[in-house]
Amino acid sequence: MIQHGLEGHEFLMYLQDAVYLIMSRLSSSMANLTNSISLYIVLLSLPTTNKLVELWVYQGSHPKDVEITDEHPKSLLLQKHADYILSYTKKKEDYEYTMTEHFRMSGMYWGLTAMDILGQLDKMSRTEVVEFIRQCQDTESGGFSPSLGHDPHLLFTLSAVQILVMLEATEEVSVESVVRYVSGLQNEDGSFSGDKWGEVDTRFSFCAVACLALLKRLDSLNLDKAVEFVMRCQNVDGGFGTRPGSESHAGQIYCCLGLLSIAGDPETGGFTDRPGDMVDLYHTLFGLAGLSLLGETGLKEINPVFCMPQYIMMRLGISVQINGTACGDASTLANPVVDALSVESHQLLSVHIHHWIVRAKLLNNVSLAWCLFLWEVHLAGCDALLWFFCLGIETIG
Repeated sequence: MIQHGLEGHEFLMYLQDAVYLIMSRLSSSMANLTNSISLYIVLLSLPTTNKLVELWVYQGSHPKDVEITDEHPKSLLLQKHADYILSYTKKKEDYEYTMTEHFRMSGMYWGLTAMDILGQLDKMSRTEVVEFIRQCQDTESGGFSPSLGHDPHLLFTLSAVQILVMLEATEEVSVESVVRYVSGLQNEDGSFSGDKWGEVDTRFSFCAVACLALLKRLDSLNLDKAVEFVMRCQNVDGGFGTRPGSESHAGQIYCCLGLLSIAGDPETGGFTDRPGDMVDLYHTLFGLAGLSLLGETGLKEINPVFCMPQYIMMRLGISVQINGTACGDASTLANPVVDALSVESHQLLSVHIHHWIVRAKLLNNVSLAWCLFLWEVHLAGCDALLWFFCLGIETIG
């Protein structure tokens, strides 16, 4: 600038006018407010004017997209929505239809599902849809492509499976080929590649698990490793990324939570210590034991001291004192240790157990059932057993 005969103060004036012009154009279109803010920061180092301050105030207010008046519909226009979706089947020569070929399979899933929700799925040509899906299944890999002549991918394989399940037409394709394709894309670390080119993304993990869950073939992949990989993708902010270390994203959060939800389906069985965690044998036993103590039908009676079926204690003739009476045979057992405990000991134990009952409630932990049992034992005076149980609960917690 100096070489062109501009002094320092002249350069600032030119720069100020240039930035003002850019901001004015941004304001006129009300687009990219973030860029406007960045430009305004530059202006902070320049001589300010009233017009710039006024511009900033204007820039900070965004007009409404639409004004909703009393003339707008008050009810859902179901038929208009259905007609809109149905019209796509009659626009196969349109530009929009042609340009969406690369994700046609997913588009079909969106439209068909919407029509199903509207209760008008019968208006779609089942025969035409199924035939299109059949033609999109790759005979070599078993996966589905978005349209004819495209490569198969997990994204569109899920859409195809969702449609086939919706239309009860899975027998129209080679299910075993689909299972082989999906399970074959799982990597050693539990992640999934989207296709043969190897891109890894938690979206693909969800697609794979969802596919096989719909086909009732989750046994064909390593679900534990799939879950482990997804958990490594969780960040300190609580969200999930595409891969370990990637930033959190709402789309990835949906996919990862979806996978974990499928993996934790009650039909697969097992208990966790709290919602969202993985099932394991330890908490499965104590979850069932707690339900047995609470009188759940269909479960054998559990001995609360040995944590074994009560019939085994009966067979061995072993008895323990519960609620002032013996559990295991008809006799009542005296407990000199309990009798020797002071009133202060009773009070301290009561506080200690109450603390764990409260904590178990806060953690939504299955050990709550055991804590409630301990409380009952305490009221009966069986304090000699309480320290043992409290230490056990503390280890669990």
